[in-house]
Amino acid sequence: MWSFIHPVSSPDVSSLVPTAAAAAQAEFEAKWGLSWAKALEDGNVYSAVDGCKKLGIDGETMDTRWGATKKAGELVKFGGGFYCGKLALSA
Repeated sequence: MWSFIHPVSSPDVSSLVPTAAAAAQAEFEAKWGLSWAKALEDGNVYSAVDGCKKLGIDGETMDTRWGATKKAGELVKFGGGFYCGKLALSA
């Protein structure tokens, strides 16, 4: 599973662990069957910028894929404009 935070200004997404609300972490685990901490530990959480690099796509393509992810209901709101969405490795 590949999860992405969008938008996020910090390239170090692991710094979000303490600030992620407990309710959002619980929703993340309920939705995807994986704890937020484990997703981070496994290296499956990326900022939007790092996600583009990992997937080999540009910002416009990320925006299109993010829109599809949102439409499919594959997002969890962590608060303060931070969202996590599950994106497939390929389109």
